[in-house]
Amino acid sequence: MINEEIKEQIKVDIVCWFKENFPNCTMRKKPMKDIVNMLRHEVIHYMIYMKFIGISGVELEMTFSKENSLQFSYGAKILSHYPLIYSLPRYYPKYIFVEFIHYLFDIIYNIFTFRRLKYLKTCTIYFIRTLFEFKKRDKKIGIK
Repeated sequence: MINEEIKEQIKVDIVCWFKENFPNCTMRKKPMKDIVNMLRHEVIHYMIYMKFIGISGVELEMTFSKENSLQFSYGAKILSHYPLIYSLPRYYPKYIFVEFIHYLFDIIYNIFTFRRLKYLKTCTIYFIRTLFEFKKRDKKIGIK
């Protein structure tokens, strides 16, 4: 999991961003609760990578943007970098399995967060695109 030092740094960074962009605004509980849930969701994705892939390059990317003086948007995603050994065709089944686990987790998460199947199409398209991008990366490094 994430150690306490990293948790504190994330809190400080988020608080500083809000103070800088919304100096006269007090944060309501709902957006902060959504941000925490978003981070928990991404930590589970991280744990899936670590369980099935082991040592790999995994980064958390968080985005906050100010839409106007009263609204902001936020998002997070895990960026993974599979080891070069996964470029070999014999590792494709494991790669597809891991990506499928992520896809199932996203579908189950959306059902239990009362979004129902609203994001089924988006998750499915992202899953398929991820599989094709991996194949495209193979061609860039010269593997047939």
